[in-house]
Amino acid sequence: MIAPNEFYQVAAATVLNLAVPFSTPMKVLRIQNDNAAPGDSVFLTLGSLVATAESIEVKAGELFQVDLPSPTEGIGLITDPASGVYASLETALVGNNNDLVFTALALGQLGNGVTIRYVDPAQETALESVAVIGQAITVTLRSVSSVLSTAAQVKAAIEASEAASALVSVALAGGNDGTGAVTALAQTPLAGGDGDEASVRVAAWS
Repeated sequence: MIAPNEFYQVAAATVLNLAVPFSTPMKVLRIQNDNAAPGDSVFLTLGSLVATAESIEVKAGELFQVDLPSPTEGIGLITDPASGVYASLETALVGNNNDLVFTALALGQLGNGVTIRYVDPAQETALESVAVIGQAITVTLRSVSSVLSTAAQVKAAIEASEAASALVSVALAGGNDGTGAVTALAQTPLAGGDGDEASVRVAAWS
């Protein structure tokens, strides 16, 4: 439950899901941009909360406040920073047509904490399965006497997982058509994410 009159720090370029019960209906939404550099603006899309559909710029160090049209029990907010780099991982497995590119959905260094692992179950397994603990994504592969899961099937399994697809997008690597069987992959982190990973604070006030 979201308590009133408290700030919550959220990652940039992520959807802040406040569509959970507030302890009391809220009347005011406040967004604080904690970035220090003058150019580190954050752009907010507030949808039906404001008359314009255009993004609202909150400059570094500024506090943005909007009165909600009526006491509100929950709300969604999308933040879209002006700059930053998304972490990614391109596999380089033995074989052909079996590599994928994973890209973090969270902008910046937060995405570097996402890891990908493929597990060979070493026993007959009818379908791929995906487990997520924190930011660690583990795909248990389909197998009979050997791994049968193709890159396309791994991609589909991750995209079908609500938890995994909230962390990464998946694409076929260049020159791969996804038809090749993958191999086991040790837990490997995404890399290269750069920029503020937690630059926005949000509060709902009664």
